[in-house]
Amino acid sequence: MPRIAVDATPLIGIQTGIGTYTLQLLNALTAPNERWEVVTLANKALPAPFEALHIGRHFSLSRWLWMQFMLPFTLLWSKVDLAHFPNSIAPLFCPVPYVVTIHDMSLFTHTWTHPPSRIVTMKWLLPFIARRARHIITVSEFSKSEIHQVLGIPRDKITVVHETAGPEFRPIHCNALLEDVRSKYALPRNMLLYVGTLEPRKNLARLLSAFEQMQAQAQEWHLVLAGAAGYDSETILAQAAQISNVHYLGYVAQEDLPAVYNCAQGLVLPSLHEGFGLPPLEALACGIPVLTSNTSALQELYAENGLSCDPLDVADISAQLMMLTQLHSAQRTIDTAQETIPSKLGPRIFAHAVIDVHKSMLGDFMTEQPRAEGVR
Repeated sequence: MPRIAVDATPLIGIQTGIGTYTLQLLNALTAPNERWEVVTLANKALPAPFEALHIGRHFSLSRWLWMQFMLPFTLLWSKVDLAHFPNSIAPLFCPVPYVVTIHDMSLFTHTWTHPPSRIVTMKWLLPFIARRARHIITVSEFSKSEIHQVLGIPRDKITVVHETAGPEFRPIHCNALLEDVRSKYALPRNMLLYVGTLEPRKNLARLLSAFEQMQAQAQEWHLVLAGAAGYDSETILAQAAQISNVHYLGYVAQEDLPAVYNCAQGLVLPSLHEGFGLPPLEALACGIPVLTSNTSALQELYAENGLSCDPLDVADISAQLMMLTQLHSAQRTIDTAQETIPSKLGPRIFAHAVIDVHKSMLGDFMTEQPRAEGVR
């Protein structure tokens, strides 16, 4: 039986979009009917049940040192047949074939939006990792084109597997639950929501300016920012503090996030660059209207399922925010929520595509083995 090892370090600590992707990846690969063994790799203890699958030693002092100097020996001694690195980074000298997921090329196209430490380490390392990979998974056709153009990777070495929203993201009709979450986070009634890390790539400075302009016509509306503080978040928070009706929640626990979406009247993500952009998909699954940028993968994935704006034009963002407030009265039901989700972004499609890539990479191990019927 072949053995697949997955770098599960994105599951450590607070769960960001990469953590959500890694969780979905592991759930797909551990489908009960698949004829392979899945093990996890991490430098620290993982959440249950994935710690039970862990091989090798932990090394909590440095993820970098663990990955570059300890992990290769673990892969070799543990007789791993294929590794998967879901967050763009892999060992410089990996002793086994590997698949790497590269989510976007913003490090090259929007370098200034990244912290200097990431630029110094990853800008030279990522091309090397991509060239040495057996195969690359990315999350949109937009990212596939950028990987090909920026890194020169052949298109037939890159497979697009769209992300998907978890089943917990759905319309919630239990008023008591919604009121509990509203009370816990002190959520206002007329609320537009941003979900994501606070960092320059998300274009929050222009969003805040646009919301301030909109308030001249709609003073009763609030803008709620939910997400961990990232690179240069101090600048964003200082601007937010000068604008009325702007609230910063910090990181919202994953178990509360579906209810927070359901308390909102709209989701806004006017990013300068996205390889996918998961929050709009989660919002649509909850029946919440969305406003996204008309650029990058957001245009590809959500142009037909919500409002869009020019992320460089504050006046346009403000006008579209105003339109978003006028959509909030639409009835939200499970049926209408599901109708707004593009069919190519479903969980079954994600799972089948992930499984097919790994079967293809394992080659002779998987000869004449049927697709798992247990994937849902």
